[in-house]
Amino acid sequence: MNINVKLVSVIILIQLVTASLVFVVTRAYYSDQSPATAAVPTTGGVMESGAIDLRKMPTPDMMKSLQKSPPAIQSDDPAEIDRQANQYFQDKDYDNAARLYRRVLELSPDNVGTLNNLGLTLYYLGRSSEALEMLRRGSDLQPEFQRIWLTLGFVESGLGNIPEAKQALQNAIELGPETAPGKSATKMLSKLP
Repeated sequence: MNINVKLVSVIILIQLVTASLVFVVTRAYYSDQSPATAAVPTTGGVMESGAIDLRKMPTPDMMKSLQKSPPAIQSDDPAEIDRQANQYFQDKDYDNAARLYRRVLELSPDNVGTLNNLGLTLYYLGRSSEALEMLRRGSDLQPEFQRIWLTLGFVESGLGNIPEAKQALQNAIELGPETAPGKSATKMLSKLP
């Protein structure tokens, strides 16, 4: 068997270049992905402003690959635990974020911002009925909390519950159409059938 060393070298070089290009393109694509711009919690447990992008929702496979070891809770301070949970959320580590948001709720059961964040996190984990339960509980506790209506509308819409989504978004708009959540609700409502 006569092996042409030049030919084999060229083939290996082409494979290395192709693999490098695929790596660079894939890395660039995934580094630009985020679950939703409105879904970035702040240290106060209230979601930041911004539009929710349904196209960037994580898939179950993405979530499994992003799982990390459970966080060690070093504090009983709800604000510190909430800060840690928000960081896990931003890192798309939804299992650990949910665990910490639940811990905040153990310490502060009526924290509507945390109910909102946990509801969205559970939705991203594919636990829709639990998500709706948290969001509805929060909206019952504090119906004037605009962001929870926006999140509830987002989740209901994602589940195909269009009448419920429209009502929740309308509630958000009525609480302040000129605020960031109000503007996001208006935009989302205009896209619903």
